[in-house]
Amino acid sequence: MDPAQHSRALVFGIAGGRESRDWHRALFFSALARPDSNTRDRTASGVGRAAIVVQAGYLWFAITSVGEILPPSVTAWIYPEERFIFNQFAFAMLPLFLGILRLACARPSANPGKAIALNVGLAIAGPVLLFGLGHLLRLSNAFDRLPAVVFATGAIAWAC
Repeated sequence: MDPAQHSRALVFGIAGGRESRDWHRALFFSALARPDSNTRDRTASGVGRAAIVVQAGYLWFAITSVGEILPPSVTAWIYPEERFIFNQFAFAMLPLFLGILRLACARPSANPGKAIALNVGLAIAGPVLLFGLGHLLRLSNAFDRLPAVVFATGAIAWAC
């Protein structure tokens, strides 16, 4: 590895270690903080959102860094880039699933009808608006100039 690859791999390793440490810490402290149902629901919702954001950020960093971390001699025969990305997704699946589960299990506000209407509206409006944005970009030929990573990051950020 050249010095740039070595430093990027070091940053990647530190990010993975901190991601794992922070997730275990949040899981431990959220299990302890259960004085009443309102606090528990707010904690579950906050931990769920944080886990989703952290995992999405980690996976984005892994995908954008794969070409800078692995030397070409390694990817040719020992450890292909696809395997590296698969391993990073496998590493992030459990915290991501638990974050989604905590967010899904959080109780809605005092008005359940309003919460159901908001969720159904978001479930329908989100994909429709994303579909419309994709067609507008395609028709304006802006999609060819827009890098896929930027579009995917924007779509994920908008969805959250």
